[in-house]
Amino acid sequence: MRILVPVDGSEESRRLIRFLGTRETLLGASPEIELLNVQTGPSEGLSRVFGLEAVNAVYQEEGRKVFDALREDIEAAGITPKEVVKIGEAGAGVAKEAEASGADLIVMGSRGLNPIRGFFLGSFTNAVLSQVKTPVLILREGSVVPPKAMRVGVAIDGSAYGEAAVNYVLANRELFGDDATFEILHVAEGPSTLLNVAPEMDGAVSVTGIQRTIADELNDEVFAPVEKIFADADVPVKKVSMVGTAADQIAKYAADNLDMIVMGSHGRGNFSAAVLGSVAMKVAANTTQPVLVIRK
Repeated sequence: MRILVPVDGSEESRRLIRFLGTRETLLGASPEIELLNVQTGPSEGLSRVFGLEAVNAVYQEEGRKVFDALREDIEAAGITPKEVVKIGEAGAGVAKEAEASGADLIVMGSRGLNPIRGFFLGSFTNAVLSQVKTPVLILREGSVVPPKAMRVGVAIDGSAYGEAAVNYVLANRELFGDDATFEILHVAEGPSTLLNVAPEMDGAVSVTGIQRTIADELNDEVFAPVEKIFADADVPVKKVSMVGTAADQIAKYAADNLDMIVMGSHGRGNFSAAVLGSVAMKVAANTTQPVLVIRK
């Protein structure tokens, strides 16, 4: 596996490196890890006065200082990454390097997330997500990821995006550690749409009679193809069915039951949206669990 990790010397960067150090099964598979620092490019005037080559050399040196500041964390994590400095706009720089290096995964933090509105506000994370097709693992501040026995939930909606998330998980099980357990999560349409149900006083949704029958039929349709993928891989999986607003239900369930959430970034029904308004982004904004976003 080729893993790209954008860093800037911040505490967030240290957290990303420490996370990689905890993935014993991943490190045992000898992944190729690249730490990338993107330096904002010089102005045209500065390059004209001092010469582009001389200015770029200064920026390269600044980038190397970032890696030097992280050296203790890198050594403690037991990794031997490639260290690359690029010059330019940060989001585009990461996207270009991900493509050029053939990265299988980008691991990054979540600065810029607004947990109230649930959107990325022009953040570096959003800039990357909007320009890559590489899967992105978003680590939140406060995320606690166990080295083993990780509980992984994969959100599905009956689309190819959910199946892509499942296929990625099964192809890269070393990322989740030994004894990981897997669940597939489906959220049926909310009370104002398909099921036409009303919330109880405590906020729970009551679904009875034919409404539950419809929900069960939809769940069977959504779960069956994905269950077969797990069965073919000889990996046990638990089904979890919910009713309501997808982002809210997934985040709420994850709080007590999951260590990582895996989602496709687009889909149909509750999942169809542009990146800024997608369920995946709203979940990432409202949970402390890491969210692995599979772009397709």
